[in-house]
Amino acid sequence: MGSSKGNPTKYKIDDYTRLTNLNALVSLLEKDGGCDEVRQLNIALEFLRANDPVAEMAPISFEHCVSQVVRFHYASKLHFRHAHWDARRGEVDPLWLRACILDKVAVLGNHPCALLIVSGLRKALLPTGRRWTQHRERIYRESMLMIESLAASQAHPEQKLSVLFI
Repeated sequence: MGSSKGNPTKYKIDDYTRLTNLNALVSLLEKDGGCDEVRQLNIALEFLRANDPVAEMAPISFEHCVSQVVRFHYASKLHFRHAHWDARRGEVDPLWLRACILDKVAVLGNHPCALLIVSGLRKALLPTGRRWTQHRERIYRESMLMIESLAASQAHPEQKLSVLFI
């Protein structure tokens, strides 16, 4: 049997796992989301995963699925907006990361309830074929803090803004 030591991120996270995590996190934010609805969406995602041989969706498909999961939970909210940034599709250098987040926060406008979703940040910070190190973990944590701080500073004072990392 193998040792318990090793890379904590050795288990690959695919897009369906990201969507399942988003489903769980958004249901926790809403607090009134029924467990049955969350389970139903998880079953649908498992069905899609079982019938899709590729772990990473096309960017437009993943974006559509993220929107559908959010809409599933916020269907009755008229004054709600969300924005999604897939870090795997952009530059994660701090200057470009800042520009991307400012663009996404601007999309949220002054809606009373808003959600900023950041996906694939960990994968974007890990060059292909490399290992996850303490240094990369520190950069990842600093990037998350930068995104949260920037989003909070740019949000409107009365806006309820949540930032989720999937």
